[in-house]
Amino acid sequence: MTIKEIREKSGISRAEFSRKYNIPVRTLEDWESGKRKCPEYVSELLYRVVSEDNPNIYLKCYDKSVLKEIGKIYRELLFILNPEGRNPYPLADMYPTKYFTIVFNQAMRIGIPEKLEEQISSLFNSIDAEDWAESMSVILPQNLRQYFSLSLCGYTGD
Repeated sequence: MTIKEIREKSGISRAEFSRKYNIPVRTLEDWESGKRKCPEYVSELLYRVVSEDNPNIYLKCYDKSVLKEIGKIYRELLFILNPEGRNPYPLADMYPTKYFTIVFNQAMRIGIPEKLEEQISSLFNSIDAEDWAESMSVILPQNLRQYFSLSLCGYTGD
């Protein structure tokens, strides 16, 4: 994992990361831009320290592409529950796996189209069940909510 990925997963700005972990901002900028290479041992140490400070940030469910897929499927499940696709859960962007599970269970009672069932199966097969369960009680960091929310709104770009 790159220094930029580690910092972005932490959910804090470059300046905050710099202050918190006592790394000069310019050094972070150089590492993130590729101008200089971060020593591997430093990267590994930062990964460990940031993981200890934020024990849930490396859950597979918090991967950007996974959040986009969760949002996309969640949206389709909402249309099964109501023709307007209205989301009755205002906190879904904070707890996407929790509310996905709720909506999924409700849609199961009505019936889920086969193609959507295949997408859901693929999603569940790509995520460890323990990660999913753990993520249900953890607030999604603010900087990652956009990936779920944009997919929920129907946005398909990057």
